Amino acid sequence: MALGSTLTRTALPFRAIPRREAENAIVALLMERGISTLVVGMPFNEDGSSNEACLRVEQFCRRVVRRLRARQTIDNAPKFRVIIVDEYASSATAREQLQSTGAGVSKGARLRMRKQGVVDCAAAALILQEYLDNPDPWPDMVIE
Repeated sequence: MALGSTLTRTALPFRAIPRREAENAIVALLMERGISTLVVGMPFNEDGSSNEACLRVEQFCRRVVRRLRARQTIDNAPKFRVIIVDEYASSATAREQLQSTGAGVSKGARLRMRKQGVVDCAAAALILQEYLDNPDPWPDMVIE
């Protein structure tokens, strides 16, 4: 997971969340911090087409938004947005960037980084930074 600021237009790795805890952790973080936009990396194929993983991400996003809406107590609360950004090659790019800094050079270091979610957090920051650098072309995910 990564957090960013539209004011400074910067994204930073935040923390790794085990998949089984992701939904609860994301809902809690969004509520605690009053975040109204969730930028989600969509695992499109290389040619930009959708796949089974995309469907699972969409279902996950729908569950998160439903839970957020259920917790909203103010009738005119701001609408929550889910922005879809193509995450193709974000993990590979994050891994390369980490290695260029000297992190994860040895096999043991790579395994520790993967276990600790370092690459996932760095990839999340790259996806969020992509959106912050150029927010216009990315579609909102329509969730009813």
